Formats: sequence, structure tokens, C-alpha cells
Amino acid sequence: VLAALEALAPAAGTETAEEVRKALGYFTTNASRMDYPRFLARQVPIGSGAVECACKTLVQARAKQAGLRWSRAGVQAVLSLRAVHRSGRWDQFWQTRPQRRRPAVFPRRGALVSFPDQADPPAIPDSSDQQAAYSHNSEAHPYLGLLKLACALMWYHRVPGRP
Repeated sequence: VLAALEALAPAAGTETAEEVRKALGYFTTNASRMDYPRFLARQVPIGSGAVECACKTLVQARAKQAGLRWSRAGVQAVLSLRAVHRSGRWDQFWQTRPQRRRPAVFPRRGALVSFPDQADPPAIPDSSDQQAAYSHNSEAHPYLGLLKLACALMWYHRVPGRP
């Protein structure tokens, strides 16, 4: 290819000569990346089909499903785990990672619940103190956030046709 381009080199100063010079520079610089017989002997893919197929099956099949919206960090985390799984290195990957456990949002049935920052649960206001009973002050009701979350989850998972 290099010899053919040099033979085609037109007179200096023309636009065609500049294009041939750029092509010669490109092929000379990247000659080691274009040793296709050696790549084929090593069974290295020389086309982009394998990469495009991997993107389609690994990335698009998960990230572009109907109704899904991802943050950049969220999709990167999921796709990294998919790549580890698809590469057959799932067990090896988890052997090198420390197991970090987060506390469950909702404890398992029958499990004891402890609130380390409080010695006793908050007192339930008596019915005569209506202002405190209906206050939205988080100090008066430290479990208000959990109650709102539980109500939202119950609403989201409600059975159709039931109030």
C-alpha cells in the first residue's frame, strides 16, 4: 500500500498531493496496527462486528429497555456487573471484593428492631394533646419518615380494585 501511494504521488503543492501525503503518514504511523495476517493467525478479530455485537447484547439489552431511565453512575455500575458476569469471572470478582452489607430498610419478620440513637421509643401523645398528635415536626415523631415510606410502598404495591 505504501509503495502504491508513493508511486501515485502527484506534483507537490496540489490538493491531491496533500491528501496522498496525509494517507502515507497515516499508513506509516499505523502499520503495526494493520498486520492482518498476524492478527488472523492469533485469531484476533479484525472487524468491529464482535464489539458491536457485545454492545448490543451487553449494553443495549439492559440499558435501553422501555421505561428505564438511568443516571450515568447507575448504568455504569449495572453494566460493569453484567460485563463481569458475561465474561465468566463472576465468582473470581466477588472473591476479591469485601462484602459490605447495608442495613435492611425493613427488617425481616420476627427480627428485633433496635434504634441505637434512642434508648426508648418516643412517647405516644395522649388524645388530649391534639396539636402534638397531628404535628409534622420530626422531633415529635421520629418515625414519620419511615411511616411515609411505608405508606408510599403500600400505595405503590396496592392490589387493583382495592381501596
